[in-house]
Amino acid sequence: MRVGHGASVIDRGADYAVQMAVIGHDPNAVEIEVSERRLVVRIPGPTGFAERTFDFAQPIECDGVSARWRDGALLIVLPKKPGRRVAVE
Repeated sequence: MRVGHGASVIDRGADYAVQMAVIGHDPNAVEIEVSERRLVVRIPGPTGFAERTFDFAQPIECDGVSARWRDGALLIVLPKKPGRRVAVE
C-alpha cells in the first residue's frame, strides 16, 4: 500500500484543495471524514488503515465537501464556511 507522503494542501481563497497520490487502491474503500476544522482520510490495507489528518485555520462547510479520484490521485475540495457580518446598532 502506498499513500503519497507528498500530499498537498492549497488555500484557494473560497476553499481548500487537498490532493494526494493513492496508488493501487479501490476508491470505494477510501473513508473520508470531515468536521469543522479537520479532514481525515483513511485507506484500508492488508495490515489496517493508513490515515492522514489535515487541520485547517478556517472552518469548513461540511455539506459542500467533494472528492474525486483520477489516475491514482485523490482530490478533495473543502469549501470554507462563510463568515457572518453583524450590523452595529
